[in-house]
Amino acid sequence: MNAASLAGYEASALQSAYSASKFGIRGLTQSAAKELAKDKITVNAYNPGIVRTKMRDAIDEKTAAIKHETVAEQQANCLEEIAIGREATPADVAEVVAWFASDAAGYVTGQSLQVDGGMRFH
Repeated sequence: MNAASLAGYEASALQSAYSASKFGIRGLTQSAAKELAKDKITVNAYNPGIVRTKMRDAIDEKTAAIKHETVAEQQANCLEEIAIGREATPADVAEVVAWFASDAAGYVTGQSLQVDGGMRFH
């Protein structure tokens, strides 16, 4: 199981290195899935969008400062991009990780699943 990001599907300004690393994880996931399939090992990735964590708090603070807006404005702008209308919780992401680790996902490999509340549709 690999942790990628929405930034691994669509790069955005101010995240060049982060996006590049997450695009790389998608490639690693696909390559490892092909290499390990013969051993019946599955390899997948999950791609969270905006998850309210301390890391996200720091991102919002830095982005707000760069854009000369308040943190509240930055967060409101992000919410407008989420079809479901709310940020993810860590538990939302954990449910997907648990599913990938379960027997229910035994026939899924090489995939990167968006966990973003409908921010992007691929």
